[in-house]
Amino acid sequence: MTIEHNANLVKEWQALHKSHEQYEHFALVIKLVAIAITMFMIFFEQAILTFLLFLTIFWFQEAIWKTYQARVSDRIEAVEQVLLLLSTNSHELTDTDSISALQYYSQWSNNRAGPSTLIREYFRSAIKPTVIYPYLPLFIAIVIIKVMA
Repeated sequence: MTIEHNANLVKEWQALHKSHEQYEHFALVIKLVAIAITMFMIFFEQAILTFLLFLTIFWFQEAIWKTYQARVSDRIEAVEQVLLLLSTNSHELTDTDSISALQYYSQWSNNRAGPSTLIREYFRSAIKPTVIYPYLPLFIAIVIIKVMA
């Protein structure tokens, strides 16, 4: 199979990959803003509960962001499986095969979980080491700074 046969899937993969990378960049922005605000709050000696509240908000916002990124990643993997399957088969693509590249939103909608499952997904994202950093060290630093003050 040539890449022309899989053009829609290839375009979808490229768009999803770009989106996946943008999610990663914005997750880093959330971390940097959390660090900056924490330093600002330490400088202006805010109450410990204010620190913890802001950090928790940023932490869970990033967890939600990373959950969205994981959904994009799931679709990328699905597209890659289809491309692999198509490249190993010698039959010609039909119109329905070409349309399969345009199923991202319907797949997301069909796989969307209920509220409790969605909250569990967010918590699973929140405890991943790449998400919990720098929040946990900042929590600990704030508590130590406030206790020693």
